[in-house]
Order: sequence, then C-alpha cells, then structure tokens
Amino acid sequence: MCDFCEKWKLKINSDKTKVTVFGFRRADTSTLQFVCNGQSLETVHCFRYLGVIMNYNGSFKIAIEELHKQALRAMFALLNKCRKLQLSVDVTLDLFDKLVTPLCVTVKKRIIGYWGRLLESKESKLSKIMYNQLHSLHSSGAYASPWVSQVKQILDDCGLSYIWITQKYNNINWLKKIVEQKLKDQFIQRWQSELTSMTSCDTYIEFKQEFKLEKYLMYENQNSRQAICNFRTNNTRIPKVTGRYKGLERSERMCNICDSHCVGDEYHVLFECKNVNVMYYRKKYLPKYYVYSPSKIKLILLLRSNNSGVIAKTGAFLRNVLPLFK
Repeated sequence: MCDFCEKWKLKINSDKTKVTVFGFRRADTSTLQFVCNGQSLETVHCFRYLGVIMNYNGSFKIAIEELHKQALRAMFALLNKCRKLQLSVDVTLDLFDKLVTPLCVTVKKRIIGYWGRLLESKESKLSKIMYNQLHSLHSSGAYASPWVSQVKQILDDCGLSYIWITQKYNNINWLKKIVEQKLKDQFIQRWQSELTSMTSCDTYIEFKQEFKLEKYLMYENQNSRQAICNFRTNNTRIPKVTGRYKGLERSERMCNICDSHCVGDEYHVLFECKNVNVMYYRKKYLPKYYVYSPSKIKLILLLRSNNSGVIAKTGAFLRNVLPLFK
C-alpha cells in the first residue's frame, strides 16, 4: 500500500484503479510506473468519474459529446414511449424537462448554486481553499480559471456584479431564484429579437407574442394539430416557403394552385385562394366571422385563437388544404 493510502487508511481496489497524468500535453507515460498494493496500475488519458469523462488536458469536450449522445438516446426513448402511450403535449414536455433538460438556464443556475454554497462552506474545506486561490489569481490577473470566469460572467449578465465584487449575497435560495428568472427573461428577449430579425417569421411574430405553450398543441386530433403547427412555423410547401428556397423575391412567389396571381402566403391560403378544393374546404370549415371581409387582423386572430372550436375547424381546413401544395 502506498504512503498516502496508509496515512489515510484508504482501501483501494487495484484492479479497478487507473492513473491519469494531467497536463496541457499528453504525457509520455512509458517511463512512469504507478504501483498500488504491489500491483502496477494502468495509465490512461481519460477516465469516467461520477458519470463525467475527465480528460488529461482538463478539456470536457469528450464529456460533452458523451452527455449529448446520452441526452439524445434519452430523448428518443422518451418520445417513443410518449407516442405509444398517446400522452398529451404538456405531459410530454414536462417529462422532457425532468428526464433530459438540455437547457443552458438550468446549467447556469446550478453553477451559481454550487458557487453560492461554496462561499458559505468552511474555510478549512479543500474546495473552499482551492476556490479562494483561484479567486485570488483571477483578481490579480495572474490566471483566469474558466469556471471562475463563467461564474463572474453569469452574475454580470444578470446585473449582479456587486455580488461578485463583494462575494456576498442574501441567501442561496434567493440567489438561485433571481439568477434563474433573469436568465429566462434574457432567453425570451433573445428569442423575440431573433424572430423579429428573420423575414421568414414576419407573420409568425404577429400572432406568437408570448413565450408559452399554445392551446392548439393540446388538441386531441394529431393530424390537425400537426397541420396547424406546420402552417404556423413555415413547415409547408406553400409558395411563400418554397419560393424562399428557390431564391425568389417575396413578390414573385405566386400561388401555384390557382390563377389569382397573388403571393401564396398564409393570408392567401386562408382567405384568397381560388382553387376549387380550397374554396370548398374554406366554406366547410373556417368560421364565417374570419372568412367574411377578411383582413390581416382577422388572420392574426384566427391563428392566435384559443377557442377549441376555432382550433378544430382551422386544423381540419389546413389538414385538407396543405397537401394540395406540392
């Protein structure tokens, strides 16, 4: 047994123990030999600890790739089970958040939570001693620890720079809550900004003004629900969408199933298209209020509606009309 193990009365299973030499470059271990209990230990360049792969150079690239693969497998398994059990969208999303949750907000919240608990820990604790050293080096500019820099960046982004400067806060629950809320608010602001800057979302941004679960996603008819979702998110083959992939100007993306010489956008599909089948389904399904004297405002109201009857009729209309565009 080595001196360290003897001192701390540690019992190590030599068969399950490996050695990694950390450094910026991969070390030449051919001349190194590590022995435990009289048995030579295998030297490796990375190892798994508590489910996370540690690499010799301190990089977590391999760990991230592995966690990404695990998350994908978990997600596909979850979605497969949800489809078989015919679970509603809200239940599926809730399960996703609990089982997968690949959200930067959650990760940053946990970083701050750990940092906060670290500040409250005893000065004699090894992790606290290491943090104090890293913080001192960061403050002096001698060394910028990526983790310490990340903590500071998160607090700065949340308008909590004074907490970093003072290294003090009210209580851990308050800190985690305020950081989470500010990060969510920033995420929604970026989401709205990105939508506004995308010309393809010019109609979507009009009726999708809140970051929330839409009621139409709870509609029991899957085909109608899918049709509404595709229509709202430009996942269709109407001329407005396909013309973009062809490099056509918006004014040149004419409807290809009627001779009205109008741009085949959402408004045209719902209210203007003169195709016989479209006119039939429009009369059969769409509420008269929206069809009579149509306008851009009525388009927004129709696609924003939370009325179950309107959702059902809009879904039935789109389910039958969208396949006409090929």
